Amino acid sequence: MSLSSHLRNKNSPIRDFIRSQFPNTKEFLEEDRRWIKNVPVILPDAELPLNTIGTAIDYRIRYYFSVTPHSELVAFKGAALLQAWPSSPFAMRDYTLLSVNERGIEEPVLSDVFRSLVELTRDNEPVGRRLPADEEDTLNRYCVVLALFEEVFRAGLSLNSPLATGKFADYESLLGIAESHWLDDLRNLSWKFFDEFEYLLQLPHTLNPKFDGSRDVGGADADLVIDGKLIDIKTTRWPQLLSDWIWQLLGYTLLDYSDDNQINAIALYMARQGVLVDWDLNEALEILCPGDTPSIAELRCQFEDVVKDFLGLSD
Repeated sequence: MSLSSHLRNKNSPIRDFIRSQFPNTKEFLEEDRRWIKNVPVILPDAELPLNTIGTAIDYRIRYYFSVTPHSELVAFKGAALLQAWPSSPFAMRDYTLLSVNERGIEEPVLSDVFRSLVELTRDNEPVGRRLPADEEDTLNRYCVVLALFEEVFRAGLSLNSPLATGKFADYESLLGIAESHWLDDLRNLSWKFFDEFEYLLQLPHTLNPKFDGSRDVGGADADLVIDGKLIDIKTTRWPQLLSDWIWQLLGYTLLDYSDDNQINAIALYMARQGVLVDWDLNEALEILCPGDTPSIAELRCQFEDVVKDFLGLSD
């Protein structure tokens, strides 16, 4: 069970701790909720798979900062699962080898995706620059495929996924999954980020940061830490800021038991609005916590105790 799953599970003591320690989200978000309603929104021209596009733009934004070795991507883990997929797409723990016809993707095709991605990022050098439209669209085709692979790792192979419904003889056919209006949307979102936040690319950063307690909760990897600011990327069409998003950011922060990432602020990057909504961590705690405000170090110790007790690892 991941951190996100814990936060959705009403029976989880991890959820209870975070909500009870930080109950004042309405007050905390009130002012920001008011102004974000008036921010223009980048909307797609046609229907598209919003969750896949949301994950794809996460990958694309990270390529502005650095090229992560493909073996370290969550998408790589998802592609590996496609090598040994179960006969039932929802029986995640009962892996059986499938024939090529059953799974629709041969192993060399999957390997070629990552091989060609390495070549593309080497030749196009996406780090720190705004790509021309054709190069942007090509990289975004890969980001869509990476997003689909990541979905396999995180949630299983949906019967509606293009990976389950299509047949792919080569890696180019996988790249062809992304339709033209998907690419138009991703290009708009990508260029908006670069145009507004190019200055962030020069700052110290960690992509997909993990935390001391990530394994304790069954998995927790965030999007970005930039110069101590923990950022979660959201691609919602609606001008809203949800309490759940704040609790998720605080959950990541608490799982950083040893303060390895030196988080000093939390933030939401609203990709369709092109705005970064950020808060100093200590100032946020003063509003979010009722009564006397504990230090983040105290909260981490308490949270670690709750997690270890849940796992039966307490002394």
